[in-house]
Amino acid sequence: MNKIFFIVGTGRCGTQMLRNVLGVWSDVVILPETHFIVSLYDKYKLNTICVEQFLEVVGNTYGSNGEDWNKTIFATSNRAYCSYKKDFTAYVESENVTGNIKDFVESFFEFLYGRGYVFGDKTPHYGTNLDVITSIWSEAKVIHLMRDGVDCAHSMLGHKGFRTYINGEVKPKNLDRITATNLQSSFSEKKPTLTKALSFWEDVILETDSGFKKLKKENRLEIKYENVVFHPMKEISKIAKFLKLEDDKRSLNKAMTIPRPFPEKHQVKKISDEEYERCYMMIKDTMDKFGYPYTAKINRDLFETFQELYRGRFNYLLTLKKNIKFFIKMFVGKK
Repeated sequence: MNKIFFIVGTGRCGTQMLRNVLGVWSDVVILPETHFIVSLYDKYKLNTICVEQFLEVVGNTYGSNGEDWNKTIFATSNRAYCSYKKDFTAYVESENVTGNIKDFVESFFEFLYGRGYVFGDKTPHYGTNLDVITSIWSEAKVIHLMRDGVDCAHSMLGHKGFRTYINGEVKPKNLDRITATNLQSSFSEKKPTLTKALSFWEDVILETDSGFKKLKKENRLEIKYENVVFHPMKEISKIAKFLKLEDDKRSLNKAMTIPRPFPEKHQVKKISDEEYERCYMMIKDTMDKFGYPYTAKINRDLFETFQELYRGRFNYLLTLKKNIKFFIKMFVGKK
């Protein structure tokens, strides 16, 4: 495998947007999340395993809807979900794959998408288990994507998976471990309080930061979601350089159309200034630590205004195209 990198964060922090951005490069493939790597390591460490052992853990990883998470993964590939265990077993035999979970995970990625790619994984909560990730891939690059804690917490309340995590009072390091047992399905889906969501965000970002700071400097990059949407050219260029992607102006120009144009108009406050201030004070030390609240400095000249209009023209078309392809694959995969 050429390279592998991970995008981590608290969740609801823009990892899907960044996946779409980096997926513009033709030699990059980013999985929609895996969730099973930590569970594989817990069970087998770096001992030699067989394909049946690998598939047993992978096949028992569930999404927030209680379904096999592989349905989501396979919807992004050209492989059939319904026969993947048989097909992957045959692939492993034909390629003579042997070894530990590292060898099987890399082979699984190549089975899904082919060889020769820079592979990424955007499972946000791997950030709370970076010791596991680096035990498997010592030189893996990690992007820590951060977002305003009040905005993240508010977004979490509208997401079924995060409501169950919060109600279940799951410790940050176990957020992916419970998907291997579908334990989250036993937790309440009732909307928790914003106070609990704020505390959840704080616990996850601090746990992630603790592991992130232990990585080699050349293997870690801290990025703010807000910087990507307000200054896409600068931030995406920085990320591409960090990942040593091809210096491709065409890909860069296309990538910068993906974050929403005129972001100041889309950052609609869902709570009042007074409520934001109240929430901010609950997590003030952590917000201050990571440089929040974010202050957007927008002073566009005429050229930059036309640039935003250009981004807008393609942003919605690209989003529509991706959504249509995704739902078609999901529908076909269920048959």
